[in-house]
Amino acid sequence: MDIRKFTWLLTCLACVTLATAQVDARVEYFSLQDVTLLDGPFKHAEELNKQYLLELDADRLLAPFLREAGLTPKAESYTNWENTGLDGHIGGHYLSGLSLMYASTGDGQVKNRLDYMIDELKRCQDANGNGYIGGVPGGKAIWEEVAAGDIRAGGFNLNGKWVPLYNIHKTYAGLRDAWLVAGNEEAKEMLVKMTDWAIKLVDNLSEEQLQDMLRSEHGGLNETFADVAAITGDQRYLELARKFSHQLVLNPLLEQRDELTGMHANTQIPKVLGFKRIADLEENESWEEAARFFWETVVENRSISIGGNSVSEHFNPVDDFSRMISSIEGPETCNTYNMLRLSMMLYRTSKDKKYVDYYERALYNHILSTQNPRTGGLVYFTQMRPGHYRVYSQPHTSMWCCVGSGIENHSKYGEMIYAHGENELYVNLFIPSSLQWKEQDTEIIQENNFPYEAATRITVNPRKRKQFTLWLRYPGWAAEGDVQVKVNGKPHAVENQNGYIPINRRWRKGDKVVMEMPMTLKAEQMPDKSGYYSFSYGPVVLAAKTSSEDQTGLFADDSRGGHIAHGKQVPLKNMPMLVGDPGKLTSYLSPVPGKPLTFRLTNLYPEEYEGGMELVPFFNLHESRYILYWPQATEEEAERIRYEQERQEAEQLQLDAVTVDRVVAGEQQPESDHFIESDNSRTGAFEDTRWREANGWFSYKLRNPRREARYLHVEYFGGDRSRNFDILVNDERVKALSLTGNKGSEVQKLIVPLPENISRNETLTVKFAAMPGSMTAKITGVRILSKRVGEPEYVAYLFAYFTGNRVEEEAVNYAVSSNGYNYFALNNNRPVLDSKKISSTGGVRDPHILRGEDGKTFYMVLTDMTSSKGWDSNRAMVMLTSTDLVNWTSNIINIQEKYEGQEDLKRVWAPQTIYDPEAGKYMVYWSMQHGNGPDIIYYAYANDDFTDLEGEPQPLFLPENGRSCIDGDIILKDGLFYMFYKTEGHGNGIKLATTRSLTSGKWIEHEGYKQQTPEAVEGSSVFKLIDSDKYLLIYDVYMKGAYQFTESTDLMDFQVIDHEISMDFHPRHGSVIPITREELDGLLEKWGKPEEFSMNKSNPVLDGFFADPYAIYSNKTNKYYIYPTSDGYHGWSGTYFKTFSSEDLTEWKDEGIILDLNKDVSWADRNAWAPCIIEKETKEGYMYYYYFTAAQKIGVAVSDDPAGPFVDSGKPLIDFKPEGVRGGQEIDPDVFHDPVSGKNYIYWGNGYMAVAELNDDMVSIKENSLKVMTPDRTFREAIHLFYRNGIYYFLWSENDTRSEDYRVRYATSDSPMGPLTIPENNLILSKSPEEGIYGAGHNSTLKIKDKDEWYIVYHRFFRPEGIKWGEAAGYHREVCLDRMEFNEDGSIKPVVPTP
Repeated sequence: MDIRKFTWLLTCLACVTLATAQVDARVEYFSLQDVTLLDGPFKHAEELNKQYLLELDADRLLAPFLREAGLTPKAESYTNWENTGLDGHIGGHYLSGLSLMYASTGDGQVKNRLDYMIDELKRCQDANGNGYIGGVPGGKAIWEEVAAGDIRAGGFNLNGKWVPLYNIHKTYAGLRDAWLVAGNEEAKEMLVKMTDWAIKLVDNLSEEQLQDMLRSEHGGLNETFADVAAITGDQRYLELARKFSHQLVLNPLLEQRDELTGMHANTQIPKVLGFKRIADLEENESWEEAARFFWETVVENRSISIGGNSVSEHFNPVDDFSRMISSIEGPETCNTYNMLRLSMMLYRTSKDKKYVDYYERALYNHILSTQNPRTGGLVYFTQMRPGHYRVYSQPHTSMWCCVGSGIENHSKYGEMIYAHGENELYVNLFIPSSLQWKEQDTEIIQENNFPYEAATRITVNPRKRKQFTLWLRYPGWAAEGDVQVKVNGKPHAVENQNGYIPINRRWRKGDKVVMEMPMTLKAEQMPDKSGYYSFSYGPVVLAAKTSSEDQTGLFADDSRGGHIAHGKQVPLKNMPMLVGDPGKLTSYLSPVPGKPLTFRLTNLYPEEYEGGMELVPFFNLHESRYILYWPQATEEEAERIRYEQERQEAEQLQLDAVTVDRVVAGEQQPESDHFIESDNSRTGAFEDTRWREANGWFSYKLRNPRREARYLHVEYFGGDRSRNFDILVNDERVKALSLTGNKGSEVQKLIVPLPENISRNETLTVKFAAMPGSMTAKITGVRILSKRVGEPEYVAYLFAYFTGNRVEEEAVNYAVSSNGYNYFALNNNRPVLDSKKISSTGGVRDPHILRGEDGKTFYMVLTDMTSSKGWDSNRAMVMLTSTDLVNWTSNIINIQEKYEGQEDLKRVWAPQTIYDPEAGKYMVYWSMQHGNGPDIIYYAYANDDFTDLEGEPQPLFLPENGRSCIDGDIILKDGLFYMFYKTEGHGNGIKLATTRSLTSGKWIEHEGYKQQTPEAVEGSSVFKLIDSDKYLLIYDVYMKGAYQFTESTDLMDFQVIDHEISMDFHPRHGSVIPITREELDGLLEKWGKPEEFSMNKSNPVLDGFFADPYAIYSNKTNKYYIYPTSDGYHGWSGTYFKTFSSEDLTEWKDEGIILDLNKDVSWADRNAWAPCIIEKETKEGYMYYYYFTAAQKIGVAVSDDPAGPFVDSGKPLIDFKPEGVRGGQEIDPDVFHDPVSGKNYIYWGNGYMAVAELNDDMVSIKENSLKVMTPDRTFREAIHLFYRNGIYYFLWSENDTRSEDYRVRYATSDSPMGPLTIPENNLILSKSPEEGIYGAGHNSTLKIKDKDEWYIVYHRFFRPEGIKWGEAAGYHREVCLDRMEFNEDGSIKPVVPTP
């Protein structure tokens, strides 16, 4: 039988089997045998891929299968992924690649190779004797474990093996393709037998076990099993397909929820192929809709211009594509391979042209670009990072997944060019090809030089005249009305019907259709609407070559990371930037004469690119560095960038001036000069910055000959999460760091004060030591400094204000805040300065304080005025200076007396001051009115000691409308000065003007008012929150006796946050500045600490990843302590415990490791979890008993100090299950002293809750005291007990710690042994999605000494990123502390978790 006809029949069979339940296709595809590529880039790619396929050694690919079947391999297995755990996966892809290539070309060599592969795999199947075929190392053992219900699944492993289900999926798919595509009958029988093996494999597994197993990557097994159902007509295989459908992915899609962020992209896409295939066979509309929603989500929200998606293989947030630009691991080829397959499935049952538009875009710009047109090598990651490059596979070294999908990609270019109905032919793609349409006995020939010429020519050759409709796709990139069609040389009316142009006629041999599709240029913004654009011409994405230098590993070796382009990363700041308005970007492109599809791009910055760059089709750009996405900036933004570069240069000069000694980490000579020592350390580079990191430690000796070092300055990359390490100087720990990975790719700077005993040494040995099982950060540089540079370390805010219009209220008052939102008056809301002593009128208003450029001098200016004398009565201001915010020197500046020509001066209002970098002086600016003229904002510069003004006052600002303006407040952001001012006597409110030069007179006035209230306002002030990108604009709603707070990140758009603000006073016009701990202490020492004021900083209270916190107050040290689990380790694999101490619940000191399982515990060396502790006063002094989980057992260690070190008892205290308990784990201890009976108890359990009385020695359990007292079905783990006012409170956590719904419930009792009473509303702590808080649970409680003031200490997912990390959020947690309050009846009020 003719193989082409036979394969067509097989394809039809696959589509009609189970027809009673199958979705009707809107179109059908032609078999690959019916389509032959003609000369063009795709034909070239197909030929190269055939050579690549035949170059591969079949026996080496078969070796893993033979080995696992107990047969002798004929050749050594390939290396790379093929001998490191994923053995055999390329063999499966190879079956598919050969099948597709044979169907596309009919090549005899390819068929012989395919038949040989099938024969050898048949030998393996027969030898295995159970239908199984696979190369998974030790596969027999793990499949036996799985069948027995022993399932240990992770994202990329199953029972300790590297994605074995994913691996065998390739074999299933290969056998399917060998039968359906290439017609190999034996492959069909083998496929069915192997599917029978899978049925037996999971026959005894519960739904829960199956879904747990499917957490491990498993490719599209549900799709292949559905295909087997279609081939055989056997319903059992369709049931198997449903069993292998992952509900964790399916359920959100059914509800049309996008929960893909953070997920491994190509793990999910094949699952959706299966959902769609099952939907087709079952006529399941909801699963069909789920697949369609997935496609729309990925294509429309998560894909870039080339059609690819994902960064480092994972879906990035839809609103943050920054890593797409910065990463050297861009879109993965496998993802697009599968997205094209999904597009074909969806198009077949919908005939919606959008699927073809995407298919074309991804085919030309991603798939075609992933093959080296010279060598046939294949690409894994296609970087979008400007200035980087791609790596190409080699046949005998590279066995990556994208090689597997790649050898399929370039074997099946004919699959989507055409589709058909009964009397309809659809031309979807403009690829030169010939088609044999057997049903119509017609040949179609499509010829063109597309995309180099924007036209295609189609010749229709029926054997005899045929009536049918030819539907020409109207491409999405062609403008409406631009496409022209001619039939046999005559114009044909172009009617766009659902994206196609119909030509219905009775065709005769030789009829010719010409379709012209003029292309246009398009600039496409990155999906997150950030300032990066790519250019396309028609369907073709354009890119520019940047250089060919330093393409390390351009052709991959067989190393595991050989697929990654590890060469030098060119700093993004060195890449060209496109300067201009986003709406005009295509106007900067012009065609290059004589070069089709080539354009010159101009308007580039910096100057080295002013000649422009040449753009060509990305699929033609190979073996070079390139830029595809261009950073764009307006002229103003480009100027801001220049300013930022100048600022950075100035900061560097300042740093160099105070540097005593420095070493550049990772560079040989500087490290050698500083006598580097290390253990388990390595170096590397990111962009042009070298670094060193260690799993162990490394150290440098820095010279301090004059003994002037006062600070340690460390630079490091903060983008790696779960890095925990200490910094030591001369063996004394000066800082402990725990990185959360949320700092991006920018170098972070840390300044640590050096203790005096260290700074006196002439040599300082700086050591970076990783915590057990962790790593240091990537350290880029170390310095010792004689002085601190940069901004001080701020911890609080000072609000200076006055309070009213009575004389006694017109004075400077102070208030403090720890967070910028909650303010408390100092000095009982009485003045801190005597207005009579510092002013000429006896009153002052509108205080404005500025921190000087030296960081330690403060400048304040005041309106010298009492309103009782009239609003036009004042002519003066007061200028003050201080070095501590407490003691001020003052000078009165009377404008009318100081300057001539001021006779008609009526008022001098609201002076402020700012440093003018152009003048190098402090500018004082204020509003003045002369006669009946408008209020105008004037300025003059202060003298050097800020005691007087220099020169004549000059106009600074007057609105273009010439109307009055007062209360100017200026802040500098990114090189731009923003002045907020009040319109006076017209309009109502606060407006904004901006300039780059204060005295240039070039102010840009912005539309609209910035206040967020219709009430009258005045006295605006802006300040930036500490360690935040947020600014607060505050102003006096003076007619209402209120202040309004608003928030912004761009100083343009503001949101009211009054609900977050509290003040125990009523301020009038004032200003806020951040202050240091030393400055705060000085203020509190002078004017007292407000009773309600506390330095409770925002959550989390501990820096880094920690969980399961247990808190106590120590009577020995009069400090509070938190004892957490050291988190951030994959699968909760930490092995050590730390503690943190605090005197005020605000500043927590890392006391270091108090117990290390590997060093201090003989009976366990893994899973250090969930400790608790109790303080006992003995005759010898205080003793501390520390109960902890290790290796799912509970131990106890003892110390005489709450900060340890602790000595383990030498054996587990609890390593057994209580009688009658079958499931669960022996973890999460809680120790409790009953103040009523004097007895001590230990509670524990996961899945159950148990209690036992402790003996007096506190390290053993009282015999026969054990009791199981699980509260109800909500109990999961983390029991915690406390006593208050005669009530015993039992708190526990519900759900899995990896769940966003991890939460805390409680019960009460009148005894520590129960019985328990569960309140009707007993949920007291849970997630707060509006605040980005998830997974809040596993708590302890803390009572303030001698007060009925309680706090709950708990962990939550790392905020805000954790919710995007999937199950990894469950071991990347952070510790929080919030108030816990009670109702009058003793019930616990629901806790409001705070950000």
